Amino acid sequence: PDPPSLQSAVSAPPSLESTIAPVNADPLDPLRSTPEAEKEEEEEGGEEGMAKKEEEEGKERERGRGANEEQDAATRRYLDSKALQDEIEKDTKRTWPDLHFFSEKHDFKGLEAEHYDGGSGLPGEHQMAITRVLFTFAKLNPGIRYVQGMNELLAPIYYVFKQDTTQDFSLEAEADSFWCFSSLMESVRDVYDSVQDDTEQGIHGALERMREYLRVADLEVWQHLEKQGLTPTLYALRWVTLILCQEFGLPDVLRIWDSILSKQMQVRLRFLLHLCCAMVINIRDEILRQDFAENLTRLQRYPRDIDVEDIIYSAERLQEVTQPLWKKGKTAAVAAW
Repeated sequence: PDPPSLQSAVSAPPSLESTIAPVNADPLDPLRSTPEAEKEEEEEGGEEGMAKKEEEEGKERERGRGANEEQDAATRRYLDSKALQDEIEKDTKRTWPDLHFFSEKHDFKGLEAEHYDGGSGLPGEHQMAITRVLFTFAKLNPGIRYVQGMNELLAPIYYVFKQDTTQDFSLEAEADSFWCFSSLMESVRDVYDSVQDDTEQGIHGALERMREYLRVADLEVWQHLEKQGLTPTLYALRWVTLILCQEFGLPDVLRIWDSILSKQMQVRLRFLLHLCCAMVINIRDEILRQDFAENLTRLQRYPRDIDVEDIIYSAERLQEVTQPLWKKGKTAAVAAW
């Protein structure tokens, strides 16, 4: 028989499709990629993306909330500062209105002109300086802040420094006034602390000590005022808190302050109380013959034609008279004052 042909002897090669198995035909193949798997992967990726997105949004909200809180706090601080400044400015405009110095249009010259519009001058610049000093003091002393009347206390200090004939010293009047005013307030800060108003260290305690000093110094006047119900609280509150600034003209105030500030810090307020007692005793004849209304008016509008040298001299004498009272010290507060 004829040998088989070469074509018949060599079997035809299998087709490509028959030699390659379908992709992922085996259900156990770990590399399978079915539509269901792809959907699962998409869902898993979507959940992670959503979680990250929500996390980022949460952080963004927190940052926004923090920024809003900071902005709100800054706004509150600004409004508080603005209200404080307005309150101080309102009072400084009324500071010693009868003195041209505090309301004049000041013409700046020399080095000072560099800071004020080329020397053209600003109206009420002295009030502006007083406002800045009081505002700074209030911010640095939040326990006291600003109390109405502090402008009256600062005015004599600023006036003295600003009137210095040495220009270099005069230019530093604002800064020097701040430090001297701070020192003065350290002497009488308890009088301005509303928390201590009803304590022995506060304003009512100080007025009660004045009442006791007056009893020791002039019993007849004291009894007359007590019968009328005219206690120091009704007429001497302003005397003490403003250190007699509104009771006399500026020259007399400066003379009185010289006497007070020449004392040691711990006895300055006590000497002020002696001055107040001396003021009452100095018009004792009028007080003894007048009724309640007349005496109240007279004490609240103390006569300015009184010689302050007489009052200072009487206060020095009262120190000797009342010394056993405060030196013995019924309480720790009396000894301190």
